[in-house]
Amino acid sequence: MKLKLEIFKGASLLLFSSLLNAQELQIQYLANMGVSISNGESFILVDALFDNEFETFDAPSEEILKQKKNETAKHEGQIIILGTHFHGDHYNTQLTEEYLDLIPKSVFIGPGEATKELSNQFKSNSRVYSPQIDLYGQYTFSFDGIEITAFNLNHMGNLPWKEAINYGYLININNKKILHLGDASFSEDNLKAIARYNSEIDVAIVHFSLLEEGKDYLSGNILEI
Repeated sequence: MKLKLEIFKGASLLLFSSLLNAQELQIQYLANMGVSISNGESFILVDALFDNEFETFDAPSEEILKQKKNETAKHEGQIIILGTHFHGDHYNTQLTEEYLDLIPKSVFIGPGEATKELSNQFKSNSRVYSPQIDLYGQYTFSFDGIEITAFNLNHMGNLPWKEAINYGYLININNKKILHLGDASFSEDNLKAIARYNSEIDVAIVHFSLLEEGKDYLSGNILEI
């Protein structure tokens, strides 16, 4: 079953989605590639904690960041922060540490380029996870019924941007599978790395600029346009 296409207006990403029951799962767009995913008890923040370092892309406002902190802090479920890569329009060390400090039950997952700058106080108590994944390889985590598979995928663009280690994530929550590719390109090798999950994906979040580059793949494997 192919997925239907939805576009966030004014956002620098696309959400390719089947119809989800809002009472089961909510996906909130925050800024750039940043989203919040919640089943009402647990929260997953992907590329959500960053500021306007690049002064080019949308960044979450202080009000939105405060709202998400307050919202997640009062829930008893798992709080998972995912960073796809260390670029300043996706990740900020200080904001991530502030979140980890405020919400003791939260954990962070990201590539070593992002986690290496985090304080040892978070690394030493199993709240920071940085799996060493070979290019096109994967690693799976499980947290209270939420399964997250991280993929090491090539970053899009030219040098120096494409040198960044970019993790994509397949998030399995409430029996729905959400794919977030960060800034991964639609290269043949990247697509092969996630190919076996195509039929299982309920939602795919990709950079808007890839709509044309990945048109054949999306229409053939995921999208109902």
